[in-house]
Amino acid sequence: VAIARQLYAIDPADPDGARRLAMALRYAGVVHRTNYRDSEARVAVEESLRIARRLLERDPLDAGALKLFVITTEVYAQVLGDAGAYAQSYALGAEVYDAQLKLVRLAGNAPGALRSLAASTSTRGTNHYNGKDYSGACRWWREALNVYLGLERRGVLTETDREKGVPELRNYLAKGCENGPPR
Repeated sequence: VAIARQLYAIDPADPDGARRLAMALRYAGVVHRTNYRDSEARVAVEESLRIARRLLERDPLDAGALKLFVITTEVYAQVLGDAGAYAQSYALGAEVYDAQLKLVRLAGNAPGALRSLAASTSTRGTNHYNGKDYSGACRWWREALNVYLGLERRGVLTETDREKGVPELRNYLAKGCENGPPR
């Protein structure tokens, strides 16, 4: 982060420098969250998100800025969920979903963009589940599964999706939705 910050300071108008700093901060947020340093995670990811939003303000159709926004906002939504701020977490999940749909459109429904949509939608479901919004969790897990099944119908489902993504979602749905919410 320190090196990325120094490089960014040389030319704050350089979008590549801004992306590097935002990515470093996002990664720092992930590491802090993994190590239960919630306040440090929040500070890092909030700064990363501010940079990503500035990049999007410059060019709302910049796919790189949209991807940066998505991956940073997903982490921020998880950090907020960890803090019990579920309403904020859910609102960010909606922003991620909208950005993912924009990326899918920009990519012409390419399989990679759809896989990213499915993965982030699954995470959105888990965020709702953790906040005890079980109907929201089920809705988003079903949505993610449907994306994977659409890829399967097109013949472009990856082996990883077939062996991990789809079974994981079916397991979530079976345990958390089809048999009712946990007690």
